[in-house]
Amino acid sequence: MTREQALLCLADRLRASSMAGDWPALARADLEVADGVRRLAGQGVWSPAEESALARLHGAHRDATRICSRQVQQASARLHELGERKDGWMAYAVSEWEGEQS
Repeated sequence: MTREQALLCLADRLRASSMAGDWPALARADLEVADGVRRLAGQGVWSPAEESALARLHGAHRDATRICSRQVQQASARLHELGERKDGWMAYAVSEWEGEQS
């Protein structure tokens, strides 16, 4: 596999896993990017085609970061919402439990 192909493959993995919301796959792809780019960069100067592939990888990483940030914000908002309703949920649970005890 050429360096250009390797970079494009990494970009595709990042994009596919982030778009699918497959967080374990995205975490693995992110580690592969970190290791892969470092290893590939050690093989010499980038050709114009490789630089283009590297730019595509950078874009895929930026997009994945945005998707993750949105998911974190949504999860935080949901957790906050659940926390706000905790007293009501607890009162309901207690009343259900007390009803079962009667």
